[in-house]
Amino acid sequence: MSESMARLIVDDAGARKAFRLPKGRLTVGSGEGVTLRLSAPGVVDRHLEILVTDASTSVRVAPGAPKVALGNRTVAAGASAEWTVGETLTVGGATVLLEGSAAAPASAAAAPAVAPAVARTPTRAGTATGTAAGTAARASRGSASGARGRSGGGARRRAAKGEVDADGRPKWLVPAIGVVFVVGVLGFYFMFIATRDRGQYYATDVIAIRTHLENQRYGNARVLFDPLAASTRLDESQRAAIADLQRQIEEGEALQSGGGVMVTRGHAWSNRHLEKMIAESFAAPPYDPAAVRILDERIRDFKKIFPGHAATAELDAVLARVGAAAIVGQPLTHADVEEYERYFVTRVKSPKRFPRALAAFDTFLAASPSAEDREVATAKAAALREAQRAETLRLIAAAKAAWAEENERDAVGHLMTAIVYVADPVLAAQAAQTMAALPNAKGYVEKYRTTDNEIFQGLTAQPALAALVEQPKD
Repeated sequence: MSESMARLIVDDAGARKAFRLPKGRLTVGSGEGVTLRLSAPGVVDRHLEILVTDASTSVRVAPGAPKVALGNRTVAAGASAEWTVGETLTVGGATVLLEGSAAAPASAAAAPAVAPAVARTPTRAGTATGTAAGTAARASRGSASGARGRSGGGARRRAAKGEVDADGRPKWLVPAIGVVFVVGVLGFYFMFIATRDRGQYYATDVIAIRTHLENQRYGNARVLFDPLAASTRLDESQRAAIADLQRQIEEGEALQSGGGVMVTRGHAWSNRHLEKMIAESFAAPPYDPAAVRILDERIRDFKKIFPGHAATAELDAVLARVGAAAIVGQPLTHADVEEYERYFVTRVKSPKRFPRALAAFDTFLAASPSAEDREVATAKAAALREAQRAETLRLIAAAKAAWAEENERDAVGHLMTAIVYVADPVLAAQAAQTMAALPNAKGYVEKYRTTDNEIFQGLTAQPALAALVEQPKD
């Protein structure tokens, strides 16, 4: 498929995006680090891969991931299927249309012309035709033999001097072709790629820049930002968004250069988990009590992960404004626990936080609710625990598959998610033991100590991993 003409039209739970489709391998899922990140329901961390070559485009569903629909076909976990132009790929609640024109098949190489064999004309005594034909044939064979002799002699002399290779080609020919190819590629790059206007890739670049900002990769964000900011094709709204991105990059660079890495990470955590919630649910009263409880819990998470952070005072002011202290002190209602389930398991696509929802159900049931509420809550809690176990098993299977493919990074990521966020009580301990046995386990845990304190705390809550970094469980 032609890279310049193929693109993906993505409908991600109502948010429409368009991307050019480059050649190579692209990853799709809801987790961090994938090429195309989807937030629609039913999309798992690393759901599938898209492989684009000159000849075709194909889809491979990750082992252990939910099946996807490709046109009128179903592609199961671990299976692959070719994706043709005009077909829609359905991943959970998201759809992706492959738009463009298929590449023309390569022309078959022309077969060498074969001259028809000249039939020997029977020679009759006294027939002039036969005599002439025989004479001409002998003359032709003699000339050809002489030519081959002269040519072969020259080739042998050049070979003897070391001027040609084993196939008779001059030895300077292959290097010369290589030099011409490299010069041509570099010329094409500087003429058409290095100087292209990034405005045509605005949506793709902005998403990539925001992903880098969330992960505090300010150098990577700057590399994409500078050519995009210089684009001559951006409208006023896009310019405003670019100005906001520039502010975030500059603030991050300043904090990072001043040694404020944890400060920067705290801002990113707040942006991802708190600011949207505050803007959507607490713009004006009345405030939903269940939402207030969850906000209070997430702010307590923030304080634990980033103690003494400058944003704490502002977040405390939000809690005071919504009257969190009075609401949190009241007993949980059935509506409260349902909101916990919706937020931590349904709304939070990846990773799902089953322990938070289950803790709310346990607290509610311990308060002796009515018989009807108890029956409903008990059934929902049992279903949640079964879903928690299934999700943990899926992540462990995905980790094994990644390890079999020598993809250590993804294997560790799946195990980490199973341990820290999904956290089935029994299976999480098994996943921790598996992770502790990996060759580079200690290095990964130590890295999380400085890059993501929330994950580090979750990992070292497991004795098998705490022992690696001499961080005993409280």
